[in-house]
Amino acid sequence: PEWPLAVMQYGVSYGGLSLLAEYLMARFETRLIGRVAPAAGDGFARLASVYGVAWNDLFAGYARWLFEERSAFPGDAVAVRSPETKLGVAPSGVLYLPESYDAAKLAVTAAPKTCEGSKNVVRNEIVHRADTTARAIWVESVPPCAAVRGETKFDSFTLERK
Repeated sequence: PEWPLAVMQYGVSYGGLSLLAEYLMARFETRLIGRVAPAAGDGFARLASVYGVAWNDLFAGYARWLFEERSAFPGDAVAVRSPETKLGVAPSGVLYLPESYDAAKLAVTAAPKTCEGSKNVVRNEIVHRADTTARAIWVESVPPCAAVRGETKFDSFTLERK
C-alpha cells in the first residue's frame, strides 16, 4: 500500500491499480470505470469527473477500504507496520501503523520533485477490521501529484515528528 498508484514515466503498480479498480467498482456503479479512459484531463481529473468526487476524497475512501475490506482476490490482509523515526510514503501511497501512533505532530520534511508545487498535508484516520485497528497515514496533495520512478525506487515524501 505504500507504493504509489499514480506514477509518471514508467513503473506502474498493477497490483495497486487493480485494487483501486476493485474499490471503485465495489463503491460506485460498475459501468463508470469504462468512462475513465475516454474522459478528459490527467488521471486525477478523469477520476474526479467520472465519479463526481475529488481525487483526495476518493483516495481517503480507498485507504479505508484497502485496510478494512477483504479483496475478492486471494491474498493476505494489509499489514500494520512498526513505526520508524522517519516515515516514507509515496504520493498516492498509504501506511498503516499501530492505532496508538501519535500522528498529530507528523510533518512533511521532504517532498518528491513532482509534488513540490502542491500543498502537501499529512492525513491520518483510524481504520478497523475484525482482527485489528490501525492508523492509516497518507499525504494529501493539492493539486494531486504523482510519483516518479527512479533507477531503483519511487520518490516518496519523508514524514517526521515535529
